[in-house]
Parts: sequence; C-alpha cells; structure tokens
Amino acid sequence: MQAIRLVAPNAVHMSGYVEACREFAAAGRVNDGNAYNYDANWQARLLRKLKRDHLGLNYAPAIVPQSSFWLVKGNTYLGTGNIRHWLAPHLLLYGGHIVYSTRPAWRGQGLGTFLLGLLLPQATALNMPPALIICDHATPAPCKTMGKKDWP
Repeated sequence: MQAIRLVAPNAVHMSGYVEACREFAAAGRVNDGNAYNYDANWQARLLRKLKRDHLGLNYAPAIVPQSSFWLVKGNTYLGTGNIRHWLAPHLLLYGGHIVYSTRPAWRGQGLGTFLLGLLLPQATALNMPPALIICDHATPAPCKTMGKKDWP
C-alpha cells in the first residue's frame, strides 16, 4: 500500500496537479492564479517559481514568501498546502499562515485533515510562531477540518 505523503512540487506529479487545476476550474474555482495554459513552459515556470518562493528569493519587501507542498499517494497528486513564512497585516484577518486545498476528485475522504496534520510540523520546521489558520465560512469543509482535532 502506498503511503500518502508531502513532497515538494515536482515534475513527477505535475500531470496530476494540472488535472486538479482543470477540476478546480470546472467547479468554478480558479486555482493558482488564473493558470489556463498548462503547457510544458508553464509547468517549468511554475516549478521554478515555487522553488524560489520556498527559498524566499526575488521578493519585494511587502510580498510574503511561502513554501508549497503537494500531498501525493504514489504518483497521484491529491492536494496542495502552502505555508506563509510571515504575515502581512491583511493576512492576519484574511489568510493566515497555512492555506490548503484537496483536489476535488478526492474530497470527502479525510484528506484535508490529514494534509493539515502534515503541514503543521512543516510550519514548525520553518521556525514560525504558532501557525494562524483562518477559516472562510463560505467554504465550510475546512472549518470542519480545523475543529476535528486538538491541533498542536
């Protein structure tokens, strides 16, 4: 049985990520910044950008760096988690440190809870203060996820 785990964004799981972007678009939600052209050039640029983001490179002072992680099972992409390294004032109210989403085709299986549980130790490893996670009540599933456990 293949374990579900977090990985850095990579070429092996890119096709699943692109499929998920299409699923989000079909559900009326654009994922990852209006990415409609998923060709090889776009994929390579995205991977480079995510690596720079993780390292905190090439940022203007007001731009918050973040680390991205993909939740995968074998070669199957299941979701994304992003951890912001610090918070600008507006993110204290409307964003928080951790943002995550489960691929629409894989929702309802507890993966959001699992993903959040894997992201919290990553936030600690980034030497962050206690992570602030904000729930948008327009999307009730993450609110339920946050209430399921006594998170560390």
